[in-house]
Amino acid sequence: MEQSQKENYNWIDAAKLLSIFLVVLFHTEIHFGDFLNRTLSMIRMPMFFFLSGLLFSFKKNISFKNFASRRAKQLLIPYFWFFIIFYIYWLVIGKTEDSSDAVFYKPIIEYALGKPMSFNIVMWFIPCLYIIQCLYFLIFKNLPSNIKVILLYGLSIIPYFINLDNYPYSLDRVFIGILFYGISSTFSKDIINFITSSNHTKYIAILLSIIISILISFYIFTSPSSIITYTLELVNSFLFIFLIMTFINWLMKANGKVKWIKYMSQNAIIILALHTYSNMFLFKIADYLGIEPLSNAQQILYNLVISLSTLLLMYIPIYLINRFAPFILGRSFKIKTTL
Repeated sequence: MEQSQKENYNWIDAAKLLSIFLVVLFHTEIHFGDFLNRTLSMIRMPMFFFLSGLLFSFKKNISFKNFASRRAKQLLIPYFWFFIIFYIYWLVIGKTEDSSDAVFYKPIIEYALGKPMSFNIVMWFIPCLYIIQCLYFLIFKNLPSNIKVILLYGLSIIPYFINLDNYPYSLDRVFIGILFYGISSTFSKDIINFITSSNHTKYIAILLSIIISILISFYIFTSPSSIITYTLELVNSFLFIFLIMTFINWLMKANGKVKWIKYMSQNAIIILALHTYSNMFLFKIADYLGIEPLSNAQQILYNLVISLSTLLLMYIPIYLINRFAPFILGRSFKIKTTL
């Protein structure tokens, strides 16, 4: 590789933080217009799955038992603790505020099935990612790359033919997410080498990616839904992710190592769990202060400010949890908490 692994992680951390920012922004119910909203939907979660796969290697994870156990500690323990926190809040305050007649065990069943609906719906992502990682390990470990690609694509088109919206563990997203996770894992070394390179081939690829992406986008938005448009949307997601990661790598090279980016990206699960509540809190403050956007452009700027403010506010719970309750994250009290 042209960069050290440590340097590579800098731009991967930045890309992960951008991905979580897009999630925060999405949950402000921002509206850029149909074209841009749909484009962002091709990037938002696919890029997070892609980045997760980029750091996975079968060579470093020989035993499935150890891998599944370690990932459960990193993902399912926080999932459990954040459920406990918000479940208590829901029982004491939230259930009353919503005038809900839901029985007390309804959220327990929802979270056990990986489909939170009563509160903190965004946590669906955690068991979904865990299942993707475990499935990929079990199914694809000993397969050659070409077979992997074919099988990954085959899994990704299942939601097109079968409606899996109401199935446990967000199976519709599992089958799509495993495509991005699997492709990035399978070709991780080549992807990192290419993105961090500085040769002329890279710049030609960037130009071609932009042209192809524009053509695909035009076709998608002017054609009826079909397996072809569905597949092209997947292809476009990869092109967008490639372009974004290339730009971020260039940006990180120009600015060097930024510690707070790494710190925030390593605690993305806290941002995921708490950002919707922060968004609501900030919206209520803005309403109290009489701040009201009067145009679509002002609304977009308003939502962007709310999202950026939420990221800044997230430093507080990130610090407090790491400092005083790292067990929520499946970590020990020895975790470093300073930037």
